[in-house]
Amino acid sequence: NDFVPLCNNTKLSQREIVYICTNSSNFTYGFIGVPDYYTLPPFSEYNTSNIAVNFTCNDQFECRSNTLRSNDSCDSYGDYATVTCAKVPPYIIPSNGKASVARNGTVTISFDITALPPVDPSDIQWYFQSSVGDIVTIPNNNTKKYMFSADQHSLTISDVQLSDVGIYRIEAENIVGSNRAEIVLFVYVEVALQNTTGYLTQSKIGESVSFTCTADGINRPVITWRKDGQLILSTARLNIDSVNDMQGFRSIPGVQQITSSLTISDLRESDNGSYSCRADNEAEIPVSLDSPFLLNVSVLPIPNPCSSSPCQNGNCQPLGKDYSCICDEDY
Repeated sequence: NDFVPLCNNTKLSQREIVYICTNSSNFTYGFIGVPDYYTLPPFSEYNTSNIAVNFTCNDQFECRSNTLRSNDSCDSYGDYATVTCAKVPPYIIPSNGKASVARNGTVTISFDITALPPVDPSDIQWYFQSSVGDIVTIPNNNTKKYMFSADQHSLTISDVQLSDVGIYRIEAENIVGSNRAEIVLFVYVEVALQNTTGYLTQSKIGESVSFTCTADGINRPVITWRKDGQLILSTARLNIDSVNDMQGFRSIPGVQQITSSLTISDLRESDNGSYSCRADNEAEIPVSLDSPFLLNVSVLPIPNPCSSSPCQNGNCQPLGKDYSCICDEDY
């Protein structure tokens, strides 16, 4: 018959009920309508024992005595108490901080909902607001495009396109009130290279040569360069420069373009090799050249100043770009 105040905390759906029993009776307790009751052993007079039991809000508990002794604290049959819980409207937060996916991919948008009593799935509704501001209701039945979790807290979108970019809103209500939350879905567009085939370049020592790659995507790609598979870092002699453009070469709304150039100055024989560019962005579908640029640096022969036989009646000896004539004793 002795019940401690219950459900002081308002946010969880389960708490503990504590019975305090004194004196010496066999004390039983349990749920109303549940046939199996739990019996406590006898207690010494004036002893107190606390027994913790899990309960669900609005369940009823009954206190029974097996001995019906007049000095027992539980000395009546059929006394019961109804466990009442504080009622809380839905509290909704996104399960993840942001939602993003590559075009043609699949994404799941989830919300955590806490309420007392819990929100029934039939009392949850989803909405979509496009980038142009139109708000439409998303039917709660599963389709090829939309799949809902059993509790309606999660929405999975398949074959995501740029038309799916926008705000996704969830509204939930219980007998106490209603609430809503929203999250923005961002869609990345995979990168593409305007030209995917390199070419052969013949150059000479000391000259300069440039290679160029153009890519677009959402977000704007980053282009890196490699020589024979090794990453190139920009230096004074091997300079990498980029130019950005707000519009891409593809007719896709919102794509942004970048053009990257690799310029090699004062060519050396060690610069011979294959050069390739790679473009990547948040879609994480990188693209590289199908065939690289090839650089062949030619080594020019040193001219021989004696090739024209400039010495008369003597032997010509080259001295770099100059020459000397070793004459016979008679000259």
